[in-house]
Amino acid sequence: MPLPSASLELQNISCIRNGRPVLRDLSLMAAPGQTILLMGANGSGKSTLLRICAGLLAPDSGKILVGGADGIDNPGLLHRCNHYLGHANGLKTALTVAENIEIWRGLFGLTGDALSSAQAVEAFGLTKLVDTPAHYLSAGQKRRAALARLLLAPRQIWLLDEPLTGLDDTHTAAVETCIANHAAAGGTAIVTTHQKLNLPAAECSVLRLDETRS
Repeated sequence: MPLPSASLELQNISCIRNGRPVLRDLSLMAAPGQTILLMGANGSGKSTLLRICAGLLAPDSGKILVGGADGIDNPGLLHRCNHYLGHANGLKTALTVAENIEIWRGLFGLTGDALSSAQAVEAFGLTKLVDTPAHYLSAGQKRRAALARLLLAPRQIWLLDEPLTGLDDTHTAAVETCIANHAAAGGTAIVTTHQKLNLPAAECSVLRLDETRS
């Protein structure tokens, strides 16, 4: 089902961390249906930029616009329209995969557009692991369980920080399919990665942050 249309625009974003500039006057436009791959060396500001887009970190200067509305003065707007997946998987290790999924489903709220928990689990090859406590999962299985929550409630903007960590070729392809389907429905994705994803070229662009700082 098509998602509500909302662009994400960053204007002249600068951020200083530990006394040094991590981002300097960075601007980008992520339109509905578009995926932007953020690439660059470690420390180039990829994760920092995603946290700013998610409303988890305030920039030192610049503007964030969501559908033309100011996201910095209204961080709740950013929170409501995005799914953010950081390096941490956000799983309660004492709970099973199914129980973790249901916690996330409750936090997001049930909607008619959301996939069922079973469909989200199946999309990332976790069906046989639903009754397994997260503590016993491999690193790749934990990452897939974290990714499954993207499908539990429709959000316009996906902010994914190294989503392919620990995944084999089969499950990397599953993530690529989910991102492509999200874009096809009018969604936007900004993805940090050290490798090029196999996505439709018309929908995907690459931004190298180390080049923007030179």
